[in-house]
Amino acid sequence: MSRAHALRRLAQEFPPEVERQLSLEDRHTLGNLWRDHLAAFAKESGQMEATLTPLLRSLAALWRPWMSGRNRPRGRLPARNC
Repeated sequence: MSRAHALRRLAQEFPPEVERQLSLEDRHTLGNLWRDHLAAFAKESGQMEATLTPLLRSLAALWRPWMSGRNRPRGRLPARNC
């Protein structure tokens, strides 16, 4: 999430009208910052997807029969002893 926050801050601090006023060297530096954060964000997003996909598929398989009406408990669920 830190990369997403950094990208948002860059967009807020350097909107197009501000970016146009920067020197060529500063625009180049800003572009490098954008590329670095975007690349890291894409990598981290891919890692999260790879981690979460098997879990979400397993959960979906467990809930599918219940959501379709089969095996749905009738009446109230029994109280849990906590």
